[in-house]
Amino acid sequence: MRGARGITRIPLRHDTHIAAGVVSQTLDQGRIIVFCFSDVAVGAIDAAADALSDLMRRCDEANRPLHLLLDLTQPGVIVTPYARECAAALACSRPRLRGRVALLAPEGTPVAHQLERFLRSLAYHYRERRLFFDRDAALAWLRETLEPDLLQ
Repeated sequence: MRGARGITRIPLRHDTHIAAGVVSQTLDQGRIIVFCFSDVAVGAIDAAADALSDLMRRCDEANRPLHLLLDLTQPGVIVTPYARECAAALACSRPRLRGRVALLAPEGTPVAHQLERFLRSLAYHYRERRLFFDRDAALAWLRETLEPDLLQ
């Protein structure tokens, strides 16, 4: 699907099974990507990291900002050391790629505290990152910097 200025857009509201426990969704004509995690096994993290790396590459090559929501609200999801290691590697990759990454976690949970510590520990600030406890607030923040839809 080709959008304005020849940029390849991701299909409108498309859900993709990445791996057991990881689903990606596209919103806003493919300008916002959501990764929902219900499992953080090594295989799920590897598949998600590969998919995120590919997404970042495509955005970077298209000179398009990244607008990403990582949803960690499902019961039983924890931030493992391996998941943190993969996330840190992705955070420092593609320094030219701009955009926003919203992390969504249940308020007051160990996952939320782990994510807060992780965000504070990252030295790389290529993209804006913020922790949210409400999906609508996270999406509103991501939409603040979206270009107007040039197809309408």
